[in-house]
Amino acid sequence: MLNVSKLSKVAGQVIKESEPSINKAVEIPREEYGQRWKKLQESMAAKGYDLLYVCGSELDRSDTAWLTGTFDPMIERYGVLLPSEGRPVILAGSEGGHVLEEATERSGAEIALLKEFQISDEEYRWAEFVSLDQVLKRVGMSGHLKRIAIASPIEVMPVSQLSIIQSQFGKDKVVFDPEILRMAKYEKSDNELAVMQEANKVADAALRSMLAVTVPG
Repeated sequence: MLNVSKLSKVAGQVIKESEPSINKAVEIPREEYGQRWKKLQESMAAKGYDLLYVCGSELDRSDTAWLTGTFDPMIERYGVLLPSEGRPVILAGSEGGHVLEEATERSGAEIALLKEFQISDEEYRWAEFVSLDQVLKRVGMSGHLKRIAIASPIEVMPVSQLSIIQSQFGKDKVVFDPEILRMAKYEKSDNELAVMQEANKVADAALRSMLAVTVPG
């Protein structure tokens, strides 16, 4: 019979040995998010895009995380709208909006609650929702737009969100272009490499702990 207490002690020892070497203070500074937006906006201008949109959820959050620092698991879907100039706006439902407020503090992105993003079978009577029109006016994009790029892969883009965007701008102005964001993310900064290094230390400790308590059967 397995001695769970003994195995847990072994795993705990691995963690104790590894923890002092992990720098938990490493993070992406706010100014770097601004540099990311500027870099992406320059690519948007070169391709003739007025807006860029990425969707996010617990399953596909890497693009929104890179843009705005969003990372928390949540049951609602959300998205990020990046105008040709200025800060991006995180679009979320009522529950998700409260969770993602931390991201706006980290990156400096704005946030807007849209009723269309709330859980379908819930009704938040006192939530202060805005419309997509109001969001566009906020970022100075309420006039006629040339094109909007969807930078999320078509495989993860919800039909409901695509319908909202196409209804707002017209199908002929909506372009799928995940390559524009992929190329912007490809070259890593020193801060990104530092974060990855610390993450690797954590993953290494987890793997060693797992191996330490793994036995046949």
